Amino acid sequence: ELLIQQGCESTFENLFRGLIADSRSPLAEPLPAQYVDAPIRNRALNAFVEAVDALGAVTCDEHHQDRARDSAGSELVKLTQDYLVGEMRRLHADGLDKLGNETQIAERMGVSRQVLRQAMRLLEEQGLLACRRGRSNGIVAPATHPASLVGSITAAFKRDKLSDGEFRPVLSIVDRTNRCLFACKAEAAHFSALEKCALTKVWWNSATHVRRLHIEWPVIDNPVLTLLEQTLAAYRASRVGERITIAIADIVPLQRNTGRHIALMREGDLIGADQVYMTMQRQITELLGEY
Repeated sequence: ELLIQQGCESTFENLFRGLIADSRSPLAEPLPAQYVDAPIRNRALNAFVEAVDALGAVTCDEHHQDRARDSAGSELVKLTQDYLVGEMRRLHADGLDKLGNETQIAERMGVSRQVLRQAMRLLEEQGLLACRRGRSNGIVAPATHPASLVGSITAAFKRDKLSDGEFRPVLSIVDRTNRCLFACKAEAAHFSALEKCALTKVWWNSATHVRRLHIEWPVIDNPVLTLLEQTLAAYRASRVGERITIAIADIVPLQRNTGRHIALMREGDLIGADQVYMTMQRQITELLGEY
């Protein structure tokens, strides 16, 4: 953010490629001190940090309230939460999201339904769990963040009237970092699922974009980075004007590069994958315009 703010995009590109030259994620080693210690002036990042700090303060207050409860019961609820989160991660790795109904889960874990419901309620409040009633009765694990949290941060972006120069560089950096993290942590089944998703992707349909998130975000497993990407992408989507019609012939080169990008990630060639990704972003800008 500091380098781009100073107009040193080429220096940033060299730094980013240097961080992934050994085929590890850009978060595998610390940034040079002069960048870490620099103050954040970008309004997109500031709004995000303030929202996360506020969320942390609420969580802290709830934690103090929880400590007043019976410690043994609270510990059992906490263990139940940990079990549910572990189950969700395993399911997401297999491309699934349904844990089962309350009775099935309680029997499987050996806890009462009352304890299970307390753990589920806490996870629901964090947006990590969703309960469905009726025919689709069961506990499901969404890969996205709570809509209220995304909405509040996006509203802050709108209130501050963030410009392209403020939010686009941050979205690009986070997006590139997340793709590198996915490449480093994904297994063969994840790449296969992503390839299948890319083949059926409809570029002007947001639902197909959400399917990609359901594959990638559980693998990335970094709520700060995925939340920042989602809020910035939501803000970008809110700025879209009239619908743009894209010819099928224009999509073919983009689809071809998508396949190359996934193949390079699978091979662990982070620099090659990042270069193809940047080419794809230029193609998307040409097709959809600057928004």
